[in-house]
Amino acid sequence: MNRIDIDRDILLFLRFAYFGNSKDLFLAATTRAYLDFNRTLRFHAMPDEQRLEMRNRASKCIKEAILNLLNRDKLCQTDFDSWHHRTCDVLIDCYRSNGIRFTYGHAQKWINMTFKYLYMLEAVTLDSVFPFLHVPIDNIVLERANKQLCIPRPSQVWSSWGDYAFYLQYQGYLRQRIGKEAPLRWEFHNWLDEIEKGNHHES
Repeated sequence: MNRIDIDRDILLFLRFAYFGNSKDLFLAATTRAYLDFNRTLRFHAMPDEQRLEMRNRASKCIKEAILNLLNRDKLCQTDFDSWHHRTCDVLIDCYRSNGIRFTYGHAQKWINMTFKYLYMLEAVTLDSVFPFLHVPIDNIVLERANKQLCIPRPSQVWSSWGDYAFYLQYQGYLRQRIGKEAPLRWEFHNWLDEIEKGNHHES
């Protein structure tokens, strides 16, 4: 066995350890993204079966929305932002219709991390949208943006953000300060660097 084979085996093992049995890569991405923020949700003794039903329904909506987006031609940043807003609203309605508090902070984390994981898993080609993708907002990103990009940290915790205009304005600050680099590419290396430097928590 040569070194290339060993490296591939290691990557496959790490993929399985993090994403589970990833035959359905979309499901693997949306599930892992959900686990990145679900501790900030309050279900008030809702049965596990109902929680899972909501999650599966929302995951299906994310998949359908992303596939529809990728089938569109000649996207621009405004097109993507409008799509993102609408998709957030769909997720929020899915949970609020069942009496669960669900914010734009939650929705953006689910959608943005799903894109990140789809990119990592090479599940779909994201070339047409990659420059437009948003940075997943959490405490680590907020801290890094404050220190490196001099963007003031909002007083409200990200999981409580309930105003999409405020969220989009923050994404605009990030994009402006990051410059020519794709925002999600900036997040990839800065998120890791920030967490290696200190004791941070995502929530």
